[in-house]
Amino acid sequence: MNKLIPLLALLLDVMPVLAAPGAPPDAASIERQLKGVATLIEASSAARQIDASGKPEAIKLREQARAAYARAQLERQAGDLPAAQQSLNEASRALFEGARLAAPPEDKAKRQQAEFAARLGDARAMLDAHRRVVADKGGQADAQALVQKVEKLLADAERAAPADAVRGLALVEQGYHLSRAAIGNLRAGETMVRSLNFANKEEEYRYEQDRHESHTLLVQLLLKEKRDVPGVDRMVQGFLDKAMHLRAEAEAKATVRDFGAAVGLMEDATRELVRAIRGAGVFIPG
Repeated sequence: MNKLIPLLALLLDVMPVLAAPGAPPDAASIERQLKGVATLIEASSAARQIDASGKPEAIKLREQARAAYARAQLERQAGDLPAAQQSLNEASRALFEGARLAAPPEDKAKRQQAEFAARLGDARAMLDAHRRVVADKGGQADAQALVQKVEKLLADAERAAPADAVRGLALVEQGYHLSRAAIGNLRAGETMVRSLNFANKEEEYRYEQDRHESHTLLVQLLLKEKRDVPGVDRMVQGFLDKAMHLRAEAEAKATVRDFGAAVGLMEDATRELVRAIRGAGVFIPG
C-alpha cells in the first residue's frame, strides 16, 4: 500500500500528457502535450524524485525522455504529427520508468519489517504451545533446554531485525519450526490422544506428512553449517537417504489409500530426520 501512493502520484503527472488510445493526433493536441511533457520532464514530482535520488540509471532515463521530447518538437515542426505523438509517449514512459527506479528503498525495508513482525507473532504463539506441552510432559531437562534454545533464537531475532530483517526472519523461522517439530515429537506415540484428534487414517497421514516437511526444513535450517564438515555431512546424508526412501514408500501406500501403512512409514521417515539432527549435535525430542 505504501508503494502504491507515490506511483499514483506519478500517474497523475503522466495522465494529462498521454493521448487517448486510438485518437488521431491533431496540431492542437500535440501542442498541449508538448507543454505537458515539458512540465513532466523538468518540473513534476517525478522529475524531482529523479533529481533527489541521484541514481545514474534514473538520470539516464530522464535524458532519454529529453531526447525524445526534442525529437517530438522537430517532428511537429515538420508536420509529422503521428511521429511527434509517438515520441511524446516515449518521453513520458521514459520519465515514468526513471521515477520508478528512483523510488527510495524504504518500501522494501518496511515490507521486510512487517513480515518479520507477523512471523515473530506466529513463532511466539508456537513457543507458548511448546512450553505447555513440555510442562504437561513433566518438564524434562532436555525438553526445557530446547524451549530455552527457541527463546534465545527469538530474542536474537528481535535484536537482529532492526538492522537486518532478513537475518531476523531466518532466526524466527528456525525457532518456529524447532518448536513445531518438538511439539509433534513430544506428542508422537500418544495413541489415545491421536485417535481422538484424527477423524480417520488419511487425516493422520496428512498430519505426519506435514510433520515430516517441518523436520526436513529443520535439517536445512539447523545443519547447514554443520554439514561443511565432511564426516558430519556423510552421516547426515545417510539418514536423509533412508528418510527419502521411507517417505517414497509412504507416498506409494497413500496412493493406493493404504493410509494405515503410510502413517507408520512416514513416522519412520521422520525419525530418520530426527536422528540426522541429533547426530549433528542438535537436541530435538523424538
